[in-house]
Amino acid sequence: MSDIAGAVYQFILRYGYLALFLATALEGTGLPGPIQIAFFAAGYMIGRGEMDLAMVVITAALGNLAGNAAGYAIGAIGGRAFIKRWGRYFRIGEQQLDQIEGWFTRYGSLTAFVARIFGIIRTPTILGAGIARMRLGLFLLFSGLGDLVWSTFWTYLGLLWGSRAGDLAVMLLKALTTPSPQIAVAIFLAALPFLAVVFLRAYLRAGH
Repeated sequence: MSDIAGAVYQFILRYGYLALFLATALEGTGLPGPIQIAFFAAGYMIGRGEMDLAMVVITAALGNLAGNAAGYAIGAIGGRAFIKRWGRYFRIGEQQLDQIEGWFTRYGSLTAFVARIFGIIRTPTILGAGIARMRLGLFLLFSGLGDLVWSTFWTYLGLLWGSRAGDLAVMLLKALTTPSPQIAVAIFLAALPFLAVVFLRAYLRAGH
């Protein structure tokens, strides 16, 4: 575990809901970071009875929504000049921004919801919504719905990891030492999201 990921994990363990809110709010602005580690820590604490599952889902969703609002404000105030100067820290360039603005024109507010589910276009969408001056109410509504789906997914995944980390490690060891067609299929299915991300990233870079 990297130093940053380890710090995030310990931060959640020590400060609970407040730390989770702050971590997801920071991630919600579009800044990259090991946010999944926060959910793994929360899942561990849920398993120990120190945090409540529903409260974790709600806290993470609200924190992320607060970050989305901040990211929107950054885009609205800073405009394209902000992207030119600071875009590299958010891993976003003008070409990606043009693509997202085209999606806003084509699909409207639904873009904000989809972007939260598919993280690769999340940052350009948050800042792009502000730059395009999308109606704030609609942006928050669709972003909030996406945040709720996102936080629910990662909370349950974190709970699975936190409560069964040892069992999962044993299963992985057996899978690596006892190959079979079923395991090969499972590995392929697990790799599909990664392959989809690689394809979508290449698609965006090609300027389609």
